[in-house]
Amino acid sequence: MTRIPSRPHVRAALFSSAIVGIVLLFGNGALGCSVPVFRYALERWEPDYFEVRVVHKGDLSPAEKGALEQLKAAEESEEDPANVYVKAVDLATVEEAPPPPKAAALPPLPRMEVYFPPTVPGRPLVWTAPLSTDNVTALLNSPARADVFKRLVRGESAVWVLLELGDKEKDDAAFALVDKQLKELQKVLKVPDDPDPALGLDVPTDDGPPPPISFSIIRLKRDDPKEAAFVEMLLKSEEDLKDYKEPMVFPVFGRGRALYALVGKGINNENIQEACEFLCGACSCQVKSLNPGIDLILRGNWWKELEKFAFGDEEPEPPPTLTSVITTEGVDAESGTPGAEETTLNEAPGAPDTGSDGQEDGGGTLVPAVLAILGILVAAAVVGGIIIARKPVE
Repeated sequence: MTRIPSRPHVRAALFSSAIVGIVLLFGNGALGCSVPVFRYALERWEPDYFEVRVVHKGDLSPAEKGALEQLKAAEESEEDPANVYVKAVDLATVEEAPPPPKAAALPPLPRMEVYFPPTVPGRPLVWTAPLSTDNVTALLNSPARADVFKRLVRGESAVWVLLELGDKEKDDAAFALVDKQLKELQKVLKVPDDPDPALGLDVPTDDGPPPPISFSIIRLKRDDPKEAAFVEMLLKSEEDLKDYKEPMVFPVFGRGRALYALVGKGINNENIQEACEFLCGACSCQVKSLNPGIDLILRGNWWKELEKFAFGDEEPEPPPTLTSVITTEGVDAESGTPGAEETTLNEAPGAPDTGSDGQEDGGGTLVPAVLAILGILVAAAVVGGIIIARKPVE
């Protein structure tokens, strides 16, 4: 039987996202804005960090030590960072070894185990491979991800990644459909009125300012060894995608955030248009964790590139302080890295909570906090709705 996504669930998911924005808008008047989602995400949403667990037993060889240092260098780099953090686990000395991940077959020790950021429920295993410099290189970057990074920082609204099945007829048909629809949509879709000029909608390129809305599509082969880690990130972005033997397409926006997957017959004009309308609509909910999507590992200095293409010689304004009740124990609320617990986004630890007038906030945060909690509850509907919306049903 042909399997296609259920249309009512698609609308329900996007409606739920709008409700979250309304709740937070009235809870904190500064949260509403007319900047499109794709642009706000690019300028303001820091990437979530993946845990790379290096599991070994006893001393590492010189080559393995080099691979570990390569990982740590990417974590600590300011010029060319990757959104990963490294945790080495020596089973010969650790008092209580972490449980092995659920996987059909684990490579021998020493190995890398890559886990989704703490913002992903359950933090499933993304990819595992023997510890080597070649595998570290494949994890941190790949030709396709480098291409996605380049296109996003040059101002593209979203880069659609077509994960091919390996069936030429189906893959070519999916590519042609998406490519044609995206070209039509970028002609007719408009950014919200009165966008914030500080966010630099007109990103300069060598050929002059591009249109405010632009899309592109790239093709990704599932069996490309250089893209093995990238393929696994996409296939495991939703728990049952590996069950489908169909082409899939993922709109990637912001700083490497995959919105969701369109699968098989779900790759159609209506679904593509709804995704594009969401990305180009006003960012009514500025709290990243309350928006659909999951981050990918992309390596590069986002701010350096954004300053180059979006701000020219001007210094970009710092992100506004947004008060939130969302906390993750032992995890940085903005980046997803382990560290101090915080209750604000884009605010230094220990800074006083301030209202819109800049004065220190005493007891006036109860109503916004309650409304934000309601937003979190509705966010569950967003997550559930998005997952159901893109899954074919009998």
